[in-house]
Amino acid sequence: MDETHNEVAASTIGAVVQAGSIGSLYLPEQRRPVPKQLPAAPRHFVGRGTELALLDEVLGGTAVIGGAGGVGKTWLALRWAHSRLDAFPDGRLHVDLQGFAPGGDPLPAAVAVRLFLDALGVPPGSLPVSLTAQAALYRSLVAGRHMLVVLDNAAEEAQVEPLLPGSPSCTVLVTSRRYLRGLVTSHGAEPVGLDVLSEEDSRAVLTGRLGEDRVGRHGDAVAELVSWCGGLPLALATVAARARQHGDFPLSVLAEELRADRLDGLRSVLSWSCRLLSDRASILFGLLGHAPGPDIGFEAAASLAGLPGPQAREVLRELEDAHLVHEYVPGRYRMHDLVRGYAAEQAVDQERGLRRLTDFYLHTAHAADYLVYAHRRRLVLDEPVPGCVPLCPPDDGAALAWLDAEHLCLLETQRTVLALGWYPVVAQFAHVLTSFHYRRGHLRDQVTSWERGLAAAERLGDVSLEAKALRMLGNAHTQTGDHKAATARLRRALEIGDDLFAQGQACMALAMLLEIEGGLAEAVECGERAVRSFAELGDTLCEADALGLASWLHVLVGNHDTALPMALRALAMHRELGNGAGEAVAHNSLGQLAQVTGRYREALEHHEQALAWHRHVAGDAWSEPNTLDLIGQAHAALGQVDEARTAWQRSVEMYEEQFRLDLAAKVRNRLDAL
Repeated sequence: MDETHNEVAASTIGAVVQAGSIGSLYLPEQRRPVPKQLPAAPRHFVGRGTELALLDEVLGGTAVIGGAGGVGKTWLALRWAHSRLDAFPDGRLHVDLQGFAPGGDPLPAAVAVRLFLDALGVPPGSLPVSLTAQAALYRSLVAGRHMLVVLDNAAEEAQVEPLLPGSPSCTVLVTSRRYLRGLVTSHGAEPVGLDVLSEEDSRAVLTGRLGEDRVGRHGDAVAELVSWCGGLPLALATVAARARQHGDFPLSVLAEELRADRLDGLRSVLSWSCRLLSDRASILFGLLGHAPGPDIGFEAAASLAGLPGPQAREVLRELEDAHLVHEYVPGRYRMHDLVRGYAAEQAVDQERGLRRLTDFYLHTAHAADYLVYAHRRRLVLDEPVPGCVPLCPPDDGAALAWLDAEHLCLLETQRTVLALGWYPVVAQFAHVLTSFHYRRGHLRDQVTSWERGLAAAERLGDVSLEAKALRMLGNAHTQTGDHKAATARLRRALEIGDDLFAQGQACMALAMLLEIEGGLAEAVECGERAVRSFAELGDTLCEADALGLASWLHVLVGNHDTALPMALRALAMHRELGNGAGEAVAHNSLGQLAQVTGRYREALEHHEQALAWHRHVAGDAWSEPNTLDLIGQAHAALGQVDEARTAWQRSVEMYEEQFRLDLAAKVRNRLDAL
């Protein structure tokens, strides 16, 4: 697949097998993860006794906690959830749906479902493609389990509905600034309206944070502070944070400062709190208001600010002490969307900060991409702008962990720079995310990122980049099962491709699609054309990939004498290159060629060499059950029933663990026929 060189490795070349629909699934019994995703319980929680009692009555159902921004909806949900942990022994799921984030789009339901499936232990490669199928798998996994699902900051019903479990053993809490009437009328959700805190409860919040003695000594000032906060827990927490920073200040001084701002409510409190920030903290606060994505990591924030690590940590601590950012997990920060909107208004020189942040994400993703799949053509990037300090992950595990954590931020940054007209960077993001997207099964995101890459190429008038984007989109559409779109993209790529590499890659992609659709004669022609293109270009790795594909296509049409030397040449080339993944694919292709020509012992030897690479070199659990199936077939052909049964039983177990149930059923049929 373009520069990814058979990123999806398999013994037969074709599309990744995905479940087309999920209805009455057989889900294997296995040890399932118990997700514990709830953020920390709010401290100094006050009041809300009536609402907490209402939530007690919703166990096994759905509640929609509604109210204005900053009124404490999330605090109420988390307070209740942490007080009822014993009711949810099978796990607690939480997602911020970002329904009201300034300057960004709400989190798509498809992304939220995928996050939940990851938390529930579904292997990335075994995910069905469509949102409908993924939502059905999610409901199947939580059915009968006593779980809590918290859907925070929902914008609309359509964002929530795919995330509703549909099982009476699960409880769902939805928070939103909107009423979400459809959830109440169509899904039987219980509305829990939330108003501002009473004056008494507001005073109790300040008392809990500042102490009875200090509050009691400044009654009139406390009353004025409470009045300015308007019963909003967010404003009260910010005022309390400011008062704690200056424990020796009379509260009357703080009240007078608020009065001088002549603003209303939360904006007054935020203005007052920001005025006393250091210059560096004030600058970073404004820049954070424009940072793409739902949150930001420490290293990214340091590059955004253009500060060395120790200074950035000091500044972030200052912002957290002022209750303007929250380190909700170690090393990651986020802001309440109301605070973020205010921060964006205060920003200065945001374009330079965004350049630093964009370079941090792009260069770090580039380094991570090389570790995820080293056998690719690497981009040549400009040097990072001054003040940007990218990371260099030490190994592929660290690279994947970083990409997992930053994925939403990377996609949002790509969307942002497309809107800004930074077109070369848009395509570079699409490139460095490709291997990760296939490795983790983010197929829709692969389509989205390359649609943006195509838009950037068209606006640049760059035909070579346009051809590449079309090829990558064609591959992605093939994997998602949209063969009509894939065909149109790939044929257009082949038409405009202006060099041997572009032609070869487009031919390979089209050949794989044609194999799926049954157009084997044209597929063979495309495969052989790809081999010739890469051989003339001198690209050994791509030539080896193309030889492996072409040899398999010749097997399918019965040209065994032509297929054998091609497969042997592919194996030798991959071995010389040190590409173990390519070797394993070649061994399985040679094994299947030996199998169809009656050389069963030779077939077994090839498949066992592929299995050794899967197990002992790469830990490639995704490819292992397919190779085990092939080993079972070779043993069965040799009359070695016990050995075949052992291989097939393990193949079935692994397929079921990976939720590849259609493939498991095929191998189970072979077992039953023994």
